[in-house]
Amino acid sequence: MRLNSSTGQIALDTNQMLGSGGEAKVYPVKGDRRLVAKVYHQPTTERGEKLRAMLSHPPVDPGASQGRISIAWPVDVLTDAGGAVVGYLMPALRGTYPFSVVYHPGARRQSLPPGFDYRYLLRTAHNLSAAVAAIHDMGYVIGDLNDCNILVQPDATVTIIDCDSFQVGPYLCLVGRPEFTAPEVAGMNLSVTGRTVEQDRFALAVLVYQLLMSGYHPYAGVGEPGAIAERINAGLCPHASGGPKPPRGAPMLDWLPPSLQKMVRGAFVDGHNAPSTRPSAKDWSDQLLQVEKDLIGCRRNGSHAHFSHIPKCPACQAEAARKKVRKQAGGAAANATLRQRPMPGVRTRVPGFVWPRLTTPIVLLSVMLLAYNWSNLKRLPGQWDMDAVLPQGGGNGIAAYLTEPSVPQKNEPRKLESGSDIYRKLIGSSPYEPLARNLLVTEPGMSSGKTLGEYGKATKQDHPELETGSEIYRKYIGTDPY
Repeated sequence: MRLNSSTGQIALDTNQMLGSGGEAKVYPVKGDRRLVAKVYHQPTTERGEKLRAMLSHPPVDPGASQGRISIAWPVDVLTDAGGAVVGYLMPALRGTYPFSVVYHPGARRQSLPPGFDYRYLLRTAHNLSAAVAAIHDMGYVIGDLNDCNILVQPDATVTIIDCDSFQVGPYLCLVGRPEFTAPEVAGMNLSVTGRTVEQDRFALAVLVYQLLMSGYHPYAGVGEPGAIAERINAGLCPHASGGPKPPRGAPMLDWLPPSLQKMVRGAFVDGHNAPSTRPSAKDWSDQLLQVEKDLIGCRRNGSHAHFSHIPKCPACQAEAARKKVRKQAGGAAANATLRQRPMPGVRTRVPGFVWPRLTTPIVLLSVMLLAYNWSNLKRLPGQWDMDAVLPQGGGNGIAAYLTEPSVPQKNEPRKLESGSDIYRKLIGSSPYEPLARNLLVTEPGMSSGKTLGEYGKATKQDHPELETGSEIYRKYIGTDPY
C-alpha cells in the first residue's frame, strides 16, 4: 500500500500488520523503523481536521529529555491519491508490555524481567500521572483513558497510545470503557457529551489504584451484586463508610502511606458527588514521587518492598494468609461428611460409554472359555510333553522318537487331526517303520539286535506289542479325536 505524507510517498508493509481495531489498522513503514502508520477503515473529513489540529499543537512530552516517548502523538497525516486524510504516522514502540500485564501479579511475574517489584510499580504510576498531566496542560482531555491504551517499558516508563481518540477542542471523544468511566457521565451519549478533566482524574485514579493494590479495582467488593460499572454508579466503594467489604485477599488500604490513602478516598468517596475534589494528575505525580523514599526492603524476601510506617511486610502477610486458606480448605475437604444422595429408580445412560458396560461380561466369557479349553490348550502344537506321551527305554522296543513340532502360520485356522495323522507326524510314516532306521533295537530274548528298518518290516502278528496310531491316540490323548 502506498500513501502520501508531507515528505512524499511512503510504502506500507500490509503483510505485517501490527494491530487491528474497530476503527483502523496499524502497519509498519517500509524503510523507516522509527514510524508506523495507522489507517482508518472509514476515513472522514472530521477525522482529518482533528488530526491537523493535533499536529499544530502537540503537548510537551515529559519523556523527551530522556529520549523516551510518553505520548504517541501523531507526527504526520497520510492522504490518498485524491488528497483525503486516511490515517496518520506515529512513533514506533518496541519492547513494551500491556498495562494489564504490569499490574496483574501473576502476569507480571511471567512476562516482565525479574526484579520488576513494587518500586517499579510505584514509578510506573508516577510516569503515567506525569504523561496525563502533560496532556491536560495543553488543554486536551483523554476521555477514553483505560488499560488498553497504555504501554509500559521494562524500565517503568509509560507511553499513552491512540491519541487520535482524545477530545481536542470541538472534536469529542466518542468512546469509553464503563469500568473507567466516572459516575457523572455513565450512560450518556458520548457522541454529543463533552468530557472534563475531572473524568480523566477518575480513570487515572483507577489505574494508579490497580498498580499499587495488586490489580484489584477500587470498586471490587463482596456482599453487593452488580457489575463494576453498576457499583461505580451506586458509589459502592469498599473504602467508603458503610460500604461493602473488600475482596478476600485484597491488599488493605492502610498499607499505603496516609497521603495516598487520603487521595484514594478523595477520588472514589468524596469525588463521587463532588468531582472537583478528585486529585489531579499532577497531584498524583508529585505525591507518588515523594513517597518513594518511604519504601523499605523486606528482610525475608528481597523481591518485596513496603512503606516504612508498616512494621511487617504486607506481601509476606498476604502469602501466609493464602497458605492458611489453602490449608484450611484442604482440611475441610478431608474431614467433610457431606455427600450427594441420588434418588432411586432413575438411571441416566451416558452416551459414548459403551465399552465400560461391556467389560465385565467380556472378561467373564473369556474366563469360561479358557477354563473349558484348558486341557486342549496345554497341548498346543510345539508344546507336547514327549516324556508323558511316549514311553522311554525299551518298553515297546523303541528307544527314542525324533519329532519336529509344526509352527502354525499367522491367521491359519486350526485343523483337527486324526490318530494316524498324529502318529505319522510324531513317530513315523508307518506304525512299524520309525524315522530313525539306523538305530539298533533289542527285545527281551533276542540274541542280537535288529535295525529299525528290519524291525519295521515285521507285521502286527509278529509283534503284537506294537500299537497302531489310533491305539496310541486313545491311550495317551483321548478317546474321541474331536
